Amino acid sequence: MRKLIHTVLIIAAANLLLLGCQASVRFTSSSAFKTSARQTSYRARSNNNYSNYSNSKTPVIQKITPVSDPVRNKILKEAQKWLGTPYCWGGQNKRCTDCSGFVLEIFKSCGISLPRTAERQFFYSQAENNGDISPADLVFFRKNGNITHVGIYAGDNNFIHASSSDGVKISSLNKKYYRDHFAGFGKIF
Repeated sequence: MRKLIHTVLIIAAANLLLLGCQASVRFTSSSAFKTSARQTSYRARSNNNYSNYSNSKTPVIQKITPVSDPVRNKILKEAQKWLGTPYCWGGQNKRCTDCSGFVLEIFKSCGISLPRTAERQFFYSQAENNGDISPADLVFFRKNGNITHVGIYAGDNNFIHASSSDGVKISSLNKKYYRDHFAGFGKIF
């Protein structure tokens, strides 16, 4: 029995190492997830200039903006319930979560299925480059050319995400770190 428990723990630990907000191997099959021009637009989208979405004169109001669309509103309200949840790599519940696990669970609670990793969520979503951003759209960040972080846009240049240092919180897109690593917005619906 002890050997069985030890084996299960090793397998669980290995699975946790394979999941999370780290960059993943680029998904190439078109059968399980939406692909198409999304993958070819990565380079153009990742070179976006964030300044189109930022107004440094706007005071940072760290709140979630209510919206009239019932699905978007439900997503934002569910995300708000997770504020303060601790961060853990590979987690995806209210005990602890990483960024893509948080996004996956919020959308799942609203009946919307998403892939597990930030990079796959990036390719799954529809690129939004023309400034038509709505609360409950996704916002993506890159590091060393890879999509490594995702959050849910909350309106007023704020987004809610699972920060590796602070857990689930609301942050401003005006913050230098996020401006410097901004990769783009994505619409799921």
